[in-house]
Amino acid sequence: MRLISILLFTCLTSFFFNSDVTMSIRHSVTIDSLGACQGISIQKQKAFLYGDREVGMIRQFSFNDDTLTYDHKECKLTVNGKNVINHPTGVAYHAGMPVFMGNSIRLNKEGTSWKAMIYCINWKGLWKTGTLDGNLLSTASFSFCKNQNPD
Repeated sequence: MRLISILLFTCLTSFFFNSDVTMSIRHSVTIDSLGACQGISIQKQKAFLYGDREVGMIRQFSFNDDTLTYDHKECKLTVNGKNVINHPTGVAYHAGMPVFMGNSIRLNKEGTSWKAMIYCINWKGLWKTGTLDGNLLSTASFSFCKNQNPD
């Protein structure tokens, strides 16, 4: 946890104060059976890493100083065995509030429009059943043009 706090503080300091900051990685970790890890969500002293193994998934870890220890708990982001959140891109979690998870944006087959998906999830139910079955509360999709200029 200290390592994450130090990295966050260093990055914020560099961003806001434009100072020259040097960082070095003390060690790296390979997480087995997660696929390409897309991110991490820290909740109540636990780390939830999400990735895109053969299906989208989340694995739970505990902190042991600056090392993650796998808790042998995982969830597949599937409904009826179908990969729903195949490339998870973020978890918005705040205790007592709805939990949202994103999925990578996709370009349509014509190559002209992007589509992003955001899912509202029953977080406790997801960890109870291990899948999104009965725990996918709602879905929102957003489309925007590939060459759209906001100016």
